[in-house]
Amino acid sequence: MKITIPNGVHCLKFLHLLFAFMWIGGAMSMMLTLFTIPDSSAEAVLMKATILKQIDDWLVIGGAFGILATGLLYGFLTKWGFFHHRWLALKWIITVVMVLLGTFAMGPYIDANAMSGVDFFTDSRTAYDANISQLKLFGCIQCILIALVVVLSVWKPFKKK
Repeated sequence: MKITIPNGVHCLKFLHLLFAFMWIGGAMSMMLTLFTIPDSSAEAVLMKATILKQIDDWLVIGGAFGILATGLLYGFLTKWGFFHHRWLALKWIITVVMVLLGTFAMGPYIDANAMSGVDFFTDSRTAYDANISQLKLFGCIQCILIALVVVLSVWKPFKKK
């Protein structure tokens, strides 16, 4: 089944790019928050945890699932398919890895910091710092993978000859 709606592919492309902007913007915002907002007081810790949670919930998760949904539509409803090109297959693999990394490696740290509140600053600052450290590590990995997906999308290497 292929898209037969006038401008259907353009609408799909628009949505795919919109979700990509959400995901990339959210990831970059999280990294800026992690590396630039000091957490020298209980209020700053609470604010940082709240900002990270909101960015994750609204931009990163929304963008990631939007990318998956529009990517599936691209695969099923257009000539691109899922594995028609090697660069496209690699893009799918990296995207799934990023979603899993975000869900199972980063999500628990974000949630733990957001749920702990101000008491977290005084009671278990070591756990907070460890969570932030892990978020910085996995966030950098996510940003590198996002940049790789953008490179694959723009340059489309490994084309069939």
